[in-house]
Amino acid sequence: MGIWLPDVLLGTKHTLASETVPDGHSFQVVQYWNRGGFYYSTEMVHKYPDGEIETMLLDADDHKTWRIPMCVDVNGKFMTAMLKDSRTYTFRW
Repeated sequence: MGIWLPDVLLGTKHTLASETVPDGHSFQVVQYWNRGGFYYSTEMVHKYPDGEIETMLLDADDHKTWRIPMCVDVNGKFMTAMLKDSRTYTFRW
C-alpha cells in the first residue's frame, strides 16, 4: 500500500496490460494516482478501428499494481482483465 513517489511528481498513467487484435481493436488497462489519498484509479481503454476511444473505470480506489493478467478472445469478441484480489472484469465489443 502507498504511493510511488514518481506518480506523485509526474502524474503519469501506467499501462498494466495491453493487446491489439487483428481486426484493429486495441485494449489497455491503465492506472494512475488519483490524488485522492493513497489510492489509484484503474481504467480500461478500448480503441476502436475507426479511432473512437471508450474508457471505463474499473476501480477508483485501487492499490498500486505493476501488471495484471488480461485475455482477449477475438472469436467471442470479449476481453477479460483480472485486478488484485481476483476481481475480474469482462467487456464485450
